[in-house]
Amino acid sequence: MNIKNRLILSHILTFFIPIVMTFFVFLLCAAGLAVFAHSGNHIYAENDNQFQRITMAIHHTVFRSLRSHPDGDLSGMWLMGLLDPDYNCIVVNREGLVVYTYGNQSLAKNLTPEMKEIMLSLEQAPSGVRYASSKKENFYMEKQIVKGQAYTLHYFNRIAPPASDEVFEHALHITELFCALSLLAFIVLSSWFLSRFVLRHIIPPLKELQYASERIQEGDLGVRIGHGRQDEFRPVVDAFNIMAVKLQDSLKERERQEENRKELIASISHDIRTPLTAIKAYVEGLKDNVASTPEKRKQYLDVIDHKTEDLNRMVEQLFLLSKIDLGERAVPMKQLDLGQSLRNIAAENELHWKQAGAHVALTVPENPVPVRGSGMLLERILQNLVSNSAKYRTLPEAEVQCHLTMEDGRAVLRVWDNGPGVPEDLLQRLTDPFFRTDKARTHTADGSGIGLTIVARSVALMQGTLQIENVVPNGLSFTMTFPLDKEE
Repeated sequence: MNIKNRLILSHILTFFIPIVMTFFVFLLCAAGLAVFAHSGNHIYAENDNQFQRITMAIHHTVFRSLRSHPDGDLSGMWLMGLLDPDYNCIVVNREGLVVYTYGNQSLAKNLTPEMKEIMLSLEQAPSGVRYASSKKENFYMEKQIVKGQAYTLHYFNRIAPPASDEVFEHALHITELFCALSLLAFIVLSSWFLSRFVLRHIIPPLKELQYASERIQEGDLGVRIGHGRQDEFRPVVDAFNIMAVKLQDSLKERERQEENRKELIASISHDIRTPLTAIKAYVEGLKDNVASTPEKRKQYLDVIDHKTEDLNRMVEQLFLLSKIDLGERAVPMKQLDLGQSLRNIAAENELHWKQAGAHVALTVPENPVPVRGSGMLLERILQNLVSNSAKYRTLPEAEVQCHLTMEDGRAVLRVWDNGPGVPEDLLQRLTDPFFRTDKARTHTADGSGIGLTIVARSVALMQGTLQIENVVPNGLSFTMTFPLDKEE
């Protein structure tokens, strides 16, 4: 049961509690009267007003009992026992036969002529009520038809002399005190129950949230909250757990990026130091006049120029990687036709790729393939992949297949070659910065070491996914999937 339903139920119970309390008070009063009657104490009328009140009580007690018991059994009217049997007499007739008597029967025999006349007039009538009174006696008579039978109630009362009501008042005070204490206890218990009924499903989750928040504040991002009930706290707990997971993942990602940054700095230092060392050595050779002939000086200058180009290429790659990490702020995205963009890139770089030792076969659909991306990034992706295929080829010429299709509302670009491939356990590390499968750090002229890193991050920036796998019998495959751009 959720908290809302518990609150509704508690409000409904709050409505019914006064009814239950009223019934409880009646029960207490009845119990008090029963105890008072069984203790040997009685009540009697000392004047006409008290006689009338007693008469109304007898009227309700008798005729309600008759309606409740079809056989006319009145033996359960214990309330009559409260009346003093010396000063009161009750007789109930059914069709002229006596079915119930109580009290001093002599009071029914000493009737005045006026009482006899009143009794006779009512017995001849189908129903009604008659009163008669004198200074010392009162008479009440009522006739009703109950379930098809005529019942007559006779009540004879002798006015009692004034006496002390100390016993009755004491019993009444005790009953009132007991009722007050019972009601107070009932109110306290019902309030405690309703409060616990609602709060026991509110306080514990709040404490768990507070405890978990404090744990996270202390740096424990592995804390989670278990909440099995489907109530209003469920979305809050789920959101908290998701937040904790994202914070933990964010921290791990930050730690991973920090490690990558340290590794990147170390790798940059290592890879830049190699061409700088060579440049410095050849410059010192020129200064020391080691290259004594024009041919040697030209050779030294060519090496310096080549190493400078390596450094320039490395700096450009690092600059591009930094721009990609900045996102669309540095590399704006727009809608482009992926197929036409690939045709343009292939046409512009065909000669350069052939000179590098790679032949590229392009297959694209005739229909437009709209994606959101950057032509510059797309060209760098293809250049880096073809360059890698040419660099690590085992045949005189690397065969690179570039195949574009549309599948399930997405653009799928697959590029694979006929090279040697990569060991399966190293596939996942190919996109790490400065990772080389041969672990060699000396051949920096072969590349910057971040070409595939740029490919992976460029694909991610274009909202795509990259999958790298070996090709049977040999070769390496790069599958890039991009969402189609529905923008008009």
